Amino acid sequence: MMEKIDKVDQSIVTHFAVLWLITFSITLIGAIILNGWWVLLWFVIGLVVSDRLAEWKEKKDYKVKGIYNLSDRFAQWRFRDVYEQILLNIKGEL
Repeated sequence: MMEKIDKVDQSIVTHFAVLWLITFSITLIGAIILNGWWVLLWFVIGLVVSDRLAEWKEKKDYKVKGIYNLSDRFAQWRFRDVYEQILLNIKGEL
């Protein structure tokens, strides 16, 4: 039963990784065509998606192998954590 759950979860994370690669490709094309505004938009969308992925992973009470290592890296750089760090840096400079 556990192996079946792991395969399903891993396929969902793989799906997110493929979406992120497609999004990154569109970002590069958009950046070239629209002078860089799409880079900021897709970067924010990517942060939000990785934040949701990290929250979803934290709800699981077991560990899976493979591409979850990528989501572990995302979990270390959660959107809220990055946002808080930016605010702390701004307050420190003022």
